[in-house]
Amino acid sequence: MSSLSDCALGEISAHRAPSLLTRTIMLTMAAMAGCWGLFAYSIVLPSAQIDDLGTQIAVGESFKRESLTHMQPRIDALEKRRWLPAESRRAIALIELRLAELDMLEGKAISRDPQFARATQAIAESLRSSPSDGFMWFALFWLLKTRDGFSQSLVPLLQMSYLMAPHEGWVEVRRNRAVMPLLPSLPADLVARVVAEFRSLVETSPYLDAAADILTGPGWPYHDILIRGLANAPDDARQQLDDAVYKLGFDAVIPGVATRGSRPWR
Repeated sequence: MSSLSDCALGEISAHRAPSLLTRTIMLTMAAMAGCWGLFAYSIVLPSAQIDDLGTQIAVGESFKRESLTHMQPRIDALEKRRWLPAESRRAIALIELRLAELDMLEGKAISRDPQFARATQAIAESLRSSPSDGFMWFALFWLLKTRDGFSQSLVPLLQMSYLMAPHEGWVEVRRNRAVMPLLPSLPADLVARVVAEFRSLVETSPYLDAAADILTGPGWPYHDILIRGLANAPDDARQQLDDAVYKLGFDAVIPGVATRGSRPWR
């Protein structure tokens, strides 16, 4: 009985013990996993930091130039890699775009500014990775318009932005404000989109103040067109817009809203 048990255990042990080939395969796979882990770590860690910064910029957080330029060596290192996630491409583009905006605010000569070239290249790379990104289409439009002035050749970029991001509030605010002065130069279909976008901002509570700023700012020369587009907007939205515009010192005749009396100081 004992000898039978020993034989049985021997058989089981023989089956459990990995062969030389099996051990070789296992060690090779372990080594490959380790190499992949190191590769992934070298990509994921720095790109995660870039991604987080890009997300914060997208939601409107402001950063000092030093905080952004500090990331430039990491961005340069990531851009040299053959493969980079679309999210990281987008984050890099947002950082480069913000730096270009800071250059413009500081009065640098845009036409000769290398940062504008960097931002344009980064946005183009982002769109190659994710061509459905409506904000990036708008960003490319804005950069080229700011650097070279508006031309009809830029209209397709704007059309792509509206096609890919028709109802994204944070995109709508920036786009509507930037496009409003160009209203007379846009084709009829885009004018209709701009007017509809303005109405969308009015009807969306968090963006109503932004809509009032646009109406009384770049949109004031065209306020009749914009206000006509509000004819079927909800009553409360039109009333709130009227209140906001009045507080800013403007009088606008908005459909369905009672006309105010003359201001006390007039």
